[in-house]
Amino acid sequence: MPDRVAVPEQVAVPDRVAVPEQAAVPDRVAVPEQVAVPDRAAVPEQVAEFLAAVRRRIRAAWGLAAGERWVPVAAGVGLLLVLASRLVPWTWLEPAALIVGAGTLIVLTVGCVTLPVDVEAAARSADRGLASNDALSTSLQFAGLTGVFGDEIRARPAAATSGLPFR
Repeated sequence: MPDRVAVPEQVAVPDRVAVPEQAAVPDRVAVPEQVAVPDRAAVPEQVAEFLAAVRRRIRAAWGLAAGERWVPVAAGVGLLLVLASRLVPWTWLEPAALIVGAGTLIVLTVGCVTLPVDVEAAARSADRGLASNDALSTSLQFAGLTGVFGDEIRARPAAATSGLPFR
């Protein structure tokens, strides 16, 4: 005889949690919807050029890592095709080996060039590498912030990248 499992009673859950309106809470201070609007034009030109160089280097690093992974595989497949062409009289095996090698290089090159690297990711990567305490990513986040506070935020990455050689 199977044991009976007790099923707990279902508890009624309200459909929605009601959030009080702004007027219903008199001591609440209105917060602007956007504290800082990211304005890429407000980023200093030197920092923008530096982040463009970081994006290029990330793409190149990705290309090298992908090449280290896939070029040996393509070379192995090409070698197997050439060895197979020595054993069987099929004429298409050697051109197929060339196509595998050339196709791998083309796919890796196109993938490397078209890899989407956003500016925020490049800024985070540069912040880690330079140990700049998030100066670059913070300057991007608060690029549209006006006043003395915004000027100080934008001055930090310019100082961090001023002596760095980049192309």
